[in-house]
Amino acid sequence: MYDLIPYRLKLKRPLRLAGDTRLTHREGLLLHDPESGGWGEAAPLPGFSKETLAEVRAAAEREQWSHPELPSLRFATDCARKAFGAEGEVEVNALWFPETVSLDSFLQSLGSKQTPVVKIKLGPDPDLTPVLNLIAARPGCRLRLDANRRWTLADALRVLEEVPASHLEYLEEPFAEPERYEALWARAPAPVALDESLLDASAAEALAASPWVTAFVLKPTLMGGAADYGMWLTLAERTEKKIIWSSAFESGVGLWHLAALARNHPPAGLDTGEIFATQIVHPAPLPLNGCLRAPKDGMLRVRRQ
Repeated sequence: MYDLIPYRLKLKRPLRLAGDTRLTHREGLLLHDPESGGWGEAAPLPGFSKETLAEVRAAAEREQWSHPELPSLRFATDCARKAFGAEGEVEVNALWFPETVSLDSFLQSLGSKQTPVVKIKLGPDPDLTPVLNLIAARPGCRLRLDANRRWTLADALRVLEEVPASHLEYLEEPFAEPERYEALWARAPAPVALDESLLDASAAEALAASPWVTAFVLKPTLMGGAADYGMWLTLAERTEKKIIWSSAFESGVGLWHLAALARNHPPAGLDTGEIFATQIVHPAPLPLNGCLRAPKDGMLRVRRQ
């Protein structure tokens, strides 16, 4: 049914992920429908995905497209059934890793946009000096502070005390323990976005209903296809929460599909194309001045490795 095309792309600089995970290359499996021209991408993210690329490839060779334990393959299959093209533009948040990218370099990457939405990755016992320096340099910025579930309650309270509320859009997944959220909101009500929590729908549903949860961050590579993330779209509409479509560091194939999902939604977490030293899609999904813009003819071309 599909051509199966593995890829391995070199990164411009090592990417540090959960735990001790350190990537110098990104690997995945492309699905291509030669009849319709559709493309999909299954790229489990080490440190976050439960499945491995070897498991994905074995299932794809057996044509197990809806395998219940392989969300990245279900997402790829959903995508490959569609025409591979792009239209319009999508606003994105700028992604900043203060540990590896200097403030000056990051400010240059923002271009002329004076009111950027910026997602900042912060570890335990977060150093807020870069955050405050960014606010001083771009007073119009809005911040999404992502802890990847590594903060203590004291960490979160210190962040809320030092970062002006007028600049904070939300804290993204500050805690690994759900009970800490109620302790936080009892002392300092703060907007929160859920990301990793949404991967366990039954456990997250009660927390997601909180009025202090203002956004759901959806990563189809980790969640699956529309049948998997659809419940969060429904709940978001019913409870007036934002949907933030987000990358799991896919190649241009996955990123352009995510851009299509993110149209008419708040700024998406799709500022990840620049991590690649080489690209397999033309044009590459690289935002300019806070927007990812489709080519005028809507055509996207995949370069087979």
